Amino acid sequence: MNRQRDFGDLVFIDLRDRTGIVQVVIDRKDASSELVTLANSVRSEFVLSVKGKVRRRTPGAENPNLKTGEIEIAVTSL
Repeated sequence: MNRQRDFGDLVFIDLRDRTGIVQVVIDRKDASSELVTLANSVRSEFVLSVKGKVRRRTPGAENPNLKTGEIEIAVTSL
C-alpha cells in the first residue's frame, strides 16, 4: 500500500507493486462497516490483497500522471 485517503463517503487506497500504482476505492454506501474499518486501518507499506471490479474513473477524476490513471478498482473485499 502506497497511500490511503479518507474523504467521508469514499476511502481511496493507492496500491503499488513493481509495475506501478492503481487506485482502489471503498464506497461507504456499498461497503460493510468491517471493510471500511479495515481500509482505514491500513498503513504505508502494508501488503494487501484486493478483490473488486475494475472500472473507468469518473470523467474529470482521471490522473494523467499514472499509467493506470483512467481506471480504478471498486473494492468488494480487502
